[in-house]
Amino acid sequence: MEDIFVEQLIRRKKTEKDVWTSVLLVIGGIIFTPMALYFGFALHYLGYVFLIMLAAMWWCVVRLIKSKTVEYEYVFTDGTLDIDMIIAGSRRGRVITVSKMEFELVAPVSHPYSGEYKTLNCSTKDENDRLYYIMTERHGVGKVRVLFNPNDELLEAIKLSRPSIVITGE
Repeated sequence: MEDIFVEQLIRRKKTEKDVWTSVLLVIGGIIFTPMALYFGFALHYLGYVFLIMLAAMWWCVVRLIKSKTVEYEYVFTDGTLDIDMIIAGSRRGRVITVSKMEFELVAPVSHPYSGEYKTLNCSTKDENDRLYYIMTERHGVGKVRVLFNPNDELLEAIKLSRPSIVITGE
């Protein structure tokens, strides 16, 4: 069998909550800045503390706003699907790894599945995008439904690896 390697990168859409959080952080920073500058210049010996706090506060605001940018990378290599989360374009973490023998079902979300399961959302959170799920069993967790947005190439690679578990009709 030939080696299979498929890679896909998707970006999660920012929700209304993410936008409002960013707006409130900036407004809070704008309100805090004049106060910190006033006390920074009014208090000669403690003034440096307020200026350092001001710089730290803006660093945190920028970092928190950038952390709302989330991307998922799906990598399918020789029957194993790795899903990584990339935060702010710099921090990366493995969300889940599923080997071909752990796949129970790969289907569109419109396909029914009964039973108890936990949901792991690794999708764009956009209603217009094609949304699939993977059912798998995790030791200590039980059934897990992983939501993701595969392209045709990724679905075909999974189908080549284990054709009996993939349902592609929408």
